[in-house]
Amino acid sequence: MAGIAMQPRILIAAKDDRERQNHAGYFSNARYAISTSSTGQETFDVALQQQPEIILLDVGFGDKRTIDILRAIVQPFCSGSPYLPSILMTGNDPDLKAMLPHRKRTENRGGEKIEQIVAAPLSLDHILPYIINLASNGAGRYSNVLYQWEHEVQKTLALPRWAIYRNVKELMGELDDSPADDKYKGQLEKFLHRFAALSITFRTLQQKGLMQDSFTAVYPYRMLAIRDMPELRWHSKDTAQYAIKIGKMMGLGNEDINHLRFAGVYHDIGQLPASDFYSMKEIFAEEDKRRKFLPLHPYVGTVLLKELGVNDDDILSLVESHHTNYDGTGYPANDGANDTPLHGIIRVAEMVDSMKRKMQTVGDEPAVLLESTINQVTRELEQHKGSLLNPRIVDAALPYIRVGAPLNDPVWSTP
Repeated sequence: MAGIAMQPRILIAAKDDRERQNHAGYFSNARYAISTSSTGQETFDVALQQQPEIILLDVGFGDKRTIDILRAIVQPFCSGSPYLPSILMTGNDPDLKAMLPHRKRTENRGGEKIEQIVAAPLSLDHILPYIINLASNGAGRYSNVLYQWEHEVQKTLALPRWAIYRNVKELMGELDDSPADDKYKGQLEKFLHRFAALSITFRTLQQKGLMQDSFTAVYPYRMLAIRDMPELRWHSKDTAQYAIKIGKMMGLGNEDINHLRFAGVYHDIGQLPASDFYSMKEIFAEEDKRRKFLPLHPYVGTVLLKELGVNDDDILSLVESHHTNYDGTGYPANDGANDTPLHGIIRVAEMVDSMKRKMQTVGDEPAVLLESTINQVTRELEQHKGSLLNPRIVDAALPYIRVGAPLNDPVWSTP
């Protein structure tokens, strides 16, 4: 991922002047930018104008109830705004405490279906527990309480969601006022909104007890791909089939084959939030600023998969590194040659299917490679053998490629 240079902003919202000053003095250092507010309305205004990553929110404002302030801050997100803060409550509020059970995994006794949750509009009742942390003040000196809050702030800012948010904000900061850059800026804002929305949806599926592992997570991903990015559905399916076939030709066991199956299916899930501007059929020119987004999508994919309940480290590693080359280049780059057989297979399989989709008109049915595509894919594999691609994997794949790379391995089934 790109380096994170932005200074995180904290909004300290408290009615009492001394409390605001104490908080601000404690957090005013090189790590944070500080804003303050003293009323509910001012808290809402500052939050939407300055978009702080963290809001330290006290209770007891005279002009608005705490729950109403929070709903007002989050409501624009439900309408498409990309901004969604993390909120640390510095006081107790019974309305918010009542929401905490929603954060725990609960049995789905109501029979709510995956389709209903995936298709439903965002709900404030689901969003608020996702972004609110009720810190326990406990007993002890005031400095200990502040120390605890700083710990919670650091922990929140270390979350992958905020790392991605700040990297995309950096990309947006490099854009100018030209029509093309304005359009791209709007597309990146849509990405941030969709990324956060998918995270909440996936977390909700887990809380309802509907997602448990790599297999059950396939269904909601497939539904979203069909709805938002149909080409991704088939690219995922075919990449998995190519990977399975190559793995079998290399004599890999069932466990490795399963890792290839799921990594092939999931490898580009990080593209889902970017469906507004990212297409596998489009090749970005070197000077196209959209290219700077590309290194983010493998990491975005691993974050979304964890939210969806995929916790197999082997699968997550393959997804995150599917654009890392054999010689260590690519993204994310590494210091030495990546000679892991499973990684090399996913890299080759993804390249083969990407080239097929750029050179052929591919529909819903499994498609063999046409002769012209076979010739081009063969040349590309030979050209990058030993640099971008693991030579052992290329040698194993070429006989399969030269016969058209037929697709006949089951990847997913429809529940």
